Amino acid sequence: MATTDTLNYCYELLGNSTKYDECHKRNIIGRAYYHAFYEVRHHLEQRLLWPVTKTKCGAHEKVYSRLSGYPAGSTSEMIQKRAAEIKNRIQKLKRFRTTADYHLHLTISNQLINYILHESSQISEEISRL
Repeated sequence: MATTDTLNYCYELLGNSTKYDECHKRNIIGRAYYHAFYEVRHHLEQRLLWPVTKTKCGAHEKVYSRLSGYPAGSTSEMIQKRAAEIKNRIQKLKRFRTTADYHLHLTISNQLINYILHESSQISEEISRL
């Protein structure tokens, strides 16, 4: 499966209607987060080869730690800053995903869905340019 399949699936879901609207929206949020996560992990592990800097943690934190694992001597300040921004943005997406998964009393707006899909797409583009 290509990492882009996940985001395309989100847009396909967005175009479909269901009587389970809240479940549907929460599923889109989760898949959009995972699209960004898969993209970031792929680029860090396969292309950039930045090492894990935090090992006593879960899989997601290990990937986030790679965004601080750049070779300091050969990585420009601009790249370091962009990596830190990507880290903050993907962690924010994860918080949205966690909220959607565990805080069922909250209503998910279409505006939030659109923001999350856009942000997931932007993170994917930005990590590919590091």
